[in-house]
Amino acid sequence: MKRRAFCLLLSLFLLVLCACKDTEGGQGGLSKSVSENALILQSGKALKGLEAVGEDGPYYCNLAENVIGTYSYMPEDHPVLVCKDPVYDITYYVNYGRDYYIYAKRGEESECAVEISARDLYCREGVLYFRTEDYDTYEFDSFADGAILTYDPTSGSVEVLINEPTFEMMVYPDGILYTVEEDLYIEGNTRRAKRYMFFYSFEDKEIEELPPPLRTVSRWKEYQLVADISEGEEKTVVGYRFETPQGESDGRSVEWTKLPALFCTTEDGIYYYDTKKDILMHYDVETDTTETVTELAFSSTFPSGFLLAGDAVYFSNGLRYSFAEDKQYLVKIREKESAQIANFYTDGESLFVLADGMLWLYEEEKVMETGYTTSELPGRSFTVGCYEAVLHPLGE
Repeated sequence: MKRRAFCLLLSLFLLVLCACKDTEGGQGGLSKSVSENALILQSGKALKGLEAVGEDGPYYCNLAENVIGTYSYMPEDHPVLVCKDPVYDITYYVNYGRDYYIYAKRGEESECAVEISARDLYCREGVLYFRTEDYDTYEFDSFADGAILTYDPTSGSVEVLINEPTFEMMVYPDGILYTVEEDLYIEGNTRRAKRYMFFYSFEDKEIEELPPPLRTVSRWKEYQLVADISEGEEKTVVGYRFETPQGESDGRSVEWTKLPALFCTTEDGIYYYDTKKDILMHYDVETDTTETVTELAFSSTFPSGFLLAGDAVYFSNGLRYSFAEDKQYLVKIREKESAQIANFYTDGESLFVLADGMLWLYEEEKVMETGYTTSELPGRSFTVGCYEAVLHPLGE
């Protein structure tokens, strides 16, 4: 089914008292007209001194390492909180656990850019795309919880692109893949919902509902992962094929009966975590081959996420695997050893971590040349004591 695109709303930017620190004229703020925590459509901050210094990548509108696909976890467990804009050299992040607004980091300085609580940040051609999220803290007056908005840092304009309560989204150079849920029934703690997937095309500004079967918003290059369903009475997934949102395919597929619990789709293939064997794997789509990246040294704490950065893989349970050394380290957080890490992010240079319900800058320091080695699984070991991690508040 094709539907005409939602017209971009005319700018309704209302000037109110500024709630961001270090903002200047023309900035939006909290609306007190509906309730104490109501947010309305408002202008953002026009960032000074912007110069185009780079260009977008060919396939993704965020560093693919920041985007974890999930099968057994709900997408809301993995919000995309950090995005690097290569055009203007800006690192955007959600001030998670504090005011949940969007901040812009340039060098060591951070400033509030958009006073709307948000998640799932993506940049395309110098424009930031994001989903609104109330975080059980705010109310939205002029757009839906889950609406897709845009922010232009050169003018500060904020506009509603898709005013629907979307469930998840990913932005690519050619369009936006997103899903919308429809409640079938809610009874006690049980909720059943039907999910619909759509593709918004940047070229023709139209929205197309994508047909079943099971699809994901994750793509390898221009291809979605689409489930192949058996033809018998019991409809089961027998594999996943690679297909564009327009239904084009070159015949490639993978014989997975379900998607991995955690996976990251990058230009060189799909990295995924095997929960049964506690192994990080890499599937090369071009060659249709699978190899082991590393076998995790212990399984007492299941990692809720991982990040590939440089020559290392960071796991949310504190393990870091070094490709160069073929070695795992257990890195403890200084002064916050009990901190629970949910996920890592990067802007290509710095590391960020979602820990204890807040977003931090993450920095490792080498404190000893050699630590002590321990093992919890036969044949697998990790070293403790060489490194400690420090969590720094953002913008400070």
